[in-house]
Amino acid sequence: MALRLPQTPPPRIVSLGIKPMEVVFDSGSTYTYFTAQPYQAVVSVLKGGLSKSLKQVSDPELPLCWKGQKAFKSVFDVKKEFKPLSLSFPNAKNAIMDIPPENYLVVTKNGNVCLGILDGTAAKLSFNVIGVDASKDGTSA
Repeated sequence: MALRLPQTPPPRIVSLGIKPMEVVFDSGSTYTYFTAQPYQAVVSVLKGGLSKSLKQVSDPELPLCWKGQKAFKSVFDVKKEFKPLSLSFPNAKNAIMDIPPENYLVVTKNGNVCLGILDGTAAKLSFNVIGVDASKDGTSA
C-alpha cells in the first residue's frame, strides 16, 4: 500500500515515500488503524492543510480532534476543511481507494470533529487495518 494525499492549490498528489505494507480490510473494525509511519504522515499532512478556523482540542472519544467556531452536528458540516485520502495498492494492479473526509472523520457528542484513523502501533498492531467507515462507498448506511 502506498499513501497519497492531495494538496490544493494546485491539485496534485503528494507522495509520502511509504514502503509497501500489509493491509487488512476489516468490516468489523469501526476505525482505521495505520502503523506509525503512515499514521504520522496522514496526521502531518492533514494538520498542515487545515484552516485557521479549526483548533485542536482534547476530546474523550478520540485522540486527535478539532473544534470549530460552533459545534459540528455532522461530518458534512466540516468536510470542506479536509482533503480526500487516496491509498494505492501496486500489487493489486495499481488499484486506488479514495477515502472522502466523511469516511475518515467522526463528529463526537461534544460537537468536535475527530480523525477516525488511529495509531495502530499504540494499539499494538504491526499491520494496517482499513475499517468499515473508510471502506464505505459514500452512500449512507
